[in-house]
Parts: sequence; C-alpha cells; structure tokens
Amino acid sequence: MPLHQRQPVVIEMPQKKRRSPSEKKRLARARDHRPAYGENQKAARKAIPKRKAMANRIVRRRDKAALAVDPERADALLVQTQRARWQKAPDLPLGRWIEAQRRRRTASVGAKAHRRDAQRRLLERLGVPDA
Repeated sequence: MPLHQRQPVVIEMPQKKRRSPSEKKRLARARDHRPAYGENQKAARKAIPKRKAMANRIVRRRDKAALAVDPERADALLVQTQRARWQKAPDLPLGRWIEAQRRRRTASVGAKAHRRDAQRRLLERLGVPDA
C-alpha cells in the first residue's frame, strides 16, 4: 500500500489531570525542599563534596600516621581507626521552610525600635547627651 493511502495510527494517551493553582502550590510545597542548616542553597553543591573529601582526608592522614608509628602492626591499627563521617542534614519540605521564615519575620517585627530604645536608655543611664 502506498504511503499516501495508509491510515494514521492513533494512540490514545491518558488525559492528564488538570489541577488548580492552589493544588499545584500545595503539591509543590510538599515536594520541594530547602536546606535546613542555614547555608546558601547554591553553596551546598560545592560544600557537600568538600566536607566529604575532608572527612576522607582525615581518615587517610590517620592511617598514614598509624603506618609511620608501627609498620608491623599496620593491619591491626588500620582496622581500629574509626572512619570520620560527615552527614548532610536533611532538607526541610518547602511548606515547613516557609512557615519557619514567617515565624522568624513576625518575631523580628519591631526589633529595630526595641534595640533603639534600649540604646537610648543605656545612654541616659550613662549620662551621655543625645547626639
């Protein structure tokens, strides 16, 4: 049969479930994560391998020192040395991270005025004239 006479093959794909914007946001807050250890999000991709490498270097240096002390008992000494471990803190789900940000912001409302008042009271107690 020539190509121009062939019937196209129709494949039925399951219909994708349509979601409302609020439902998409709720799912994203459950799925996405943010670092919980206070480091910049972008810095983690360099910091995590660096910390793991540092932990491995500690182990190698300790093994090298054990070999230098007593080469005959090297196997026994190497088994006894405990591996230095660094483990990344688990990330927070985006929803919990946003809640923590909101709590931190509400706690800091009026903090500047409070510090200013405390400084003014301290200066008054010390007898320093207003500048």
